[in-house]
Amino acid sequence: MPKTFGLGQKKRYKKLRGRHAKKEEDQNAEQPRNLTPDPDLDLDLGSEEKVAQTQTEHGQMPPTPASSNSDADQSEPQISADETANVSRSEQKMAAFDDEEPCADDMSQYFLIHTSFLQSLYTMLTCCFCSGSNLYWGRKKSAGFAQEFYLECISCDKIVWSCNSSPKSKSKRFDINVRTVVASKECGLSLATMKKLFNIMNIQNVMHHKTYKQIGMEVRDAAKAAAEEAMSRSAEVVRERYKSGMYFSDQVSTSGVQVVDISYDGTWHKRGYSSHYGVGVVVDIDSGLILDTHTVSNYCRGCEKAPPSDSASFTAWNETHKKSCNKNFDGTSNAMEVEAAAVIFARSVEQRKLIYGTMLCDGDSKALDNVNRLGIYDIKVVKEDCVNHIAKRIYNQLDNLKKSNKSALNRKLTAAKIKKITNTYATNLRDNAPHVEQMKLGVLGGFSYDEHRQDTKSSPVPQGSNFLV
Repeated sequence: MPKTFGLGQKKRYKKLRGRHAKKEEDQNAEQPRNLTPDPDLDLDLGSEEKVAQTQTEHGQMPPTPASSNSDADQSEPQISADETANVSRSEQKMAAFDDEEPCADDMSQYFLIHTSFLQSLYTMLTCCFCSGSNLYWGRKKSAGFAQEFYLECISCDKIVWSCNSSPKSKSKRFDINVRTVVASKECGLSLATMKKLFNIMNIQNVMHHKTYKQIGMEVRDAAKAAAEEAMSRSAEVVRERYKSGMYFSDQVSTSGVQVVDISYDGTWHKRGYSSHYGVGVVVDIDSGLILDTHTVSNYCRGCEKAPPSDSASFTAWNETHKKSCNKNFDGTSNAMEVEAAAVIFARSVEQRKLIYGTMLCDGDSKALDNVNRLGIYDIKVVKEDCVNHIAKRIYNQLDNLKKSNKSALNRKLTAAKIKKITNTYATNLRDNAPHVEQMKLGVLGGFSYDEHRQDTKSSPVPQGSNFLV
């Protein structure tokens, strides 16, 4: 995990004790409560206070509690977009299979129930046809984790009740099976691990591996569709904010397409450039919204079991397999970030109606050079370095210098000293950007003040520089 760098020390407040704390509580109790919140703070006011504040801002008098209650009784509560967005990622994926929106009602939940509980329940029931109490409880068939139960009256030989243990979604899949596959994907568990888990819990009839794969493909398609919809909405929001003047870019394209400033980076499944899977992500700098992603893979397990290319069955196998092949790249893991950037930038105008004119990256310019070499846009993509990554490299270099010269720098270049130097450097870069000369003077001035602070205790910090004590 990379180290984080603070911009200063946290301000500590002394906790009052004894009679001083009692005195402060009495003073706070005597002061009237101010219902006008600070616009820079995100205060959670009550519902009545929010209504009163909103109507006061629009020149209306807040209603009395009686009138507000009557209005609330007559009108149904409206669900805002923020409330519908406050749903877990797993629930959003499940929404593609459900007929209704995700509900937190207790009647829609699942419970692990022992069979003895059901047996004790149906012994108290009677037949609706003959009113007899000689009922038999059993199972007809199973589909994965979904079971079909029934109650049969022995006296009149009729089926009293029959129902499945899980409802079906609009994809005709049982809900419990879909949720199990989504849970295994989210937790990174294989089907074999899931079977071992349920076997220990004495839950039988785990789904077949073909069913597991089919549901997994459906979940993947639903997740990709949901992600594409979310990123398209994010791109629309970014375009509107640039159009309204909320955001501004230094570059302008002659094609009329909106130019935006983005941050691009790649990540891998494993560290050390030995992973078979890599992902490139583009994030809008101003809003923090994800605009596009692309997954690169140089491995496919199905291709490992392919028949020989010169055999008669290879053509038929290839026609069937290429629709689900996971391999889309023949290069190394180190080149995945460059490949993902080329794909994302090439489709930005068509899919997002945006031009990524400024790229904020971690210092590696291979992806930027490749995008400019391909000539995707009518403008040149400009690179901006991240101050956090620069500070991280300085911290690592100083730490390596200390480790390689322990005898000379062990007591002089301490961990606290390295962090202070790094924070001073990063702070002066941020405060004086984008003026290069002021950034240089600020950094040198901060280090010079640190070096001679014992002799210049009465002297102020050089202008344009900051030193973190």
